[in-house]
Amino acid sequence: MTCEVGLSRSVRAFHIMPGLPGPEGQLHDHDYRIEIVVDREQLDARGMVCDLDLLEAALTELTSRVTSRLYPAPGYPQRTQRLRAVRALGLRAGDSVIDMACGTGLNFPLLEEVIGPDGRIVGVDLTDAMLARAQDRIKANGWSNVSLVQADAAGFDFPAEVDAILSTYALTQVPECAEVIAHGAAALSAGGR
Repeated sequence: MTCEVGLSRSVRAFHIMPGLPGPEGQLHDHDYRIEIVVDREQLDARGMVCDLDLLEAALTELTSRVTSRLYPAPGYPQRTQRLRAVRALGLRAGDSVIDMACGTGLNFPLLEEVIGPDGRIVGVDLTDAMLARAQDRIKANGWSNVSLVQADAAGFDFPAEVDAILSTYALTQVPECAEVIAHGAAALSAGGR
């Protein structure tokens, strides 16, 4: 007898195929489904096929790795949109910002330009490979006011009295998106955004 257990997650990817006529040459999207299935001939000593928490963590990591390769969409004005998001926060020199799902730290230069060396950035991401590249960016720019935290967005413990929280292009991939937003909002200082 074969025992089987699995989890899946849906991912929506956007892209443009420059130079192609019709819809392919315009920004459009595709839906993908990522599945992990474990099958065994026998149950383990606990009567399980596998540890579901480990399976969920593996799926989250796999989804993060796949989506990191899907973005940025060629031709999409990513830097312009990032700058627009940073400006919308209305940051001031000395503010503290959480960059949720910060990836390689592409928002950091835009944030640094506004908050300056007296401000503080906390970059949070699940993927160690992304954080390694973010750390390289921090070191290359000599920023001493940026710290990195490896954590799942849903489990991140937001520090109190944060002035702003930013997330670009990734939070929609988090199944617990609404919970993350609620926890973040509760951690904001008065007037935080």
